[in-house]
Amino acid sequence: MSLIDKLKNGDKKALEILYIKYQKRLFYIAMYFTKDEDSAADLVHDIFLKIYLNRKKLATTVTLEAQIIRIAKSYCIDVVKKNNNTLPLTDFYLPTTEEEIDYELRLKKKNLFYKQVEELPKECKEIFKLHKFEGLSYAEISSYKNISKKTVENQMNKAFKELKKGLFSFLFL
Repeated sequence: MSLIDKLKNGDKKALEILYIKYQKRLFYIAMYFTKDEDSAADLVHDIFLKIYLNRKKLATTVTLEAQIIRIAKSYCIDVVKKNNNTLPLTDFYLPTTEEEIDYELRLKKKNLFYKQVEELPKECKEIFKLHKFEGLSYAEISSYKNISKKTVENQMNKAFKELKKGLFSFLFL
């Protein structure tokens, strides 16, 4: 029995395995949206609760990882939209230690990368996001978008070329 089937049947051990496997990744996704560690940690717990409460709705045709990432991003976006009037404490915080400065630098680089991704041509951007952010394989994307696998490969190559052009600016952050 697969992990997704165990989870759908209410196996709490499957949820524990899922938590161990994806907690860190979901934390980074939540950090991207909230820019606050405490809020991100709270969101991760909320996301796993949401996954467990809605486990019967999980699809068996899409990878569990892709579904978890999609749920996490959607939930984070909803929470950020709902709390749009409040600013996270990090907006008023200046890093002091070398570790904090390094974290801030990585965050700036990551934000610059995401901005570059958003500037990709529409089809290219969508395919890149499906593969890199949602975790779908080329074959899954091909099937989902009803295009050839070769088209997916070409669009990914185009995305990589465009992103490499912007890589130069990363070197000076």
